[in-house]
Amino acid sequence: MLFEGVKVYFCTARDKDFYAQLMRDGNVAVTGMNREYQMIRLSGKAHRLDDQKLWIDRIFAENPSMNSVYPDDSRYVLEPFY
Repeated sequence: MLFEGVKVYFCTARDKDFYAQLMRDGNVAVTGMNREYQMIRLSGKAHRLDDQKLWIDRIFAENPSMNSVYPDDSRYVLEPFY
């Protein structure tokens, strides 16, 4: 994920059910928890971003651990949303 201003940017793979749901109706809910067990839940409409490579690269720059899951160009199977 990437936070910028009041927007949350995220990505998912095109072959996932979550992606199909986003493309079907755009509804999304994201829940997160920090090390102190504080939780947050965000919900709303997701919007697909046009410049896929730019946004995927930005998300990966902020989340370097994702490189072990999607190394090199395999990251571009992901689609970015906000």
